[in-house]
Amino acid sequence: ESYARLPERYSMFGFLVNGPFLFLWYTMTFYLGPPDTFIGSLQKAVFEQVTMEPFVMLLYYSYDAVLSRQSWAEFVLRLRGSFGSIFIRNSVFWLPANFLNYYIGTPDLRVIFANTCSFFWNTYFSTFVNRKKTAEAH
Repeated sequence: ESYARLPERYSMFGFLVNGPFLFLWYTMTFYLGPPDTFIGSLQKAVFEQVTMEPFVMLLYYSYDAVLSRQSWAEFVLRLRGSFGSIFIRNSVFWLPANFLNYYIGTPDLRVIFANTCSFFWNTYFSTFVNRKKTAEAH
């Protein structure tokens, strides 16, 4: 598949799945989570990393597999081959970003901040995921 289609694919995922999900997530953490103190922001960032991030990653892998028309076996193989390493990279990027979002950001701007960070993360993530697919095809 062409790299030219990646922006379209990620835009659709962000618009249809990630944007609405993040709005609900940040609303929930604002009302149900700890206050936005240093410790509270750290707790929210760690909680998000171990609960929400794996879920969103799995959502994207599934979304990409459907669009790529992968078989279940291909999907599972790809997930097993790269999920752990990409989760570690995800943690290195998103733990500090989410901490700053909770600690410095205001609730009304959290989705915008997260989407701005997502632009950079998704560029890396899509390159990583699709490079793996290209290597597996050869």
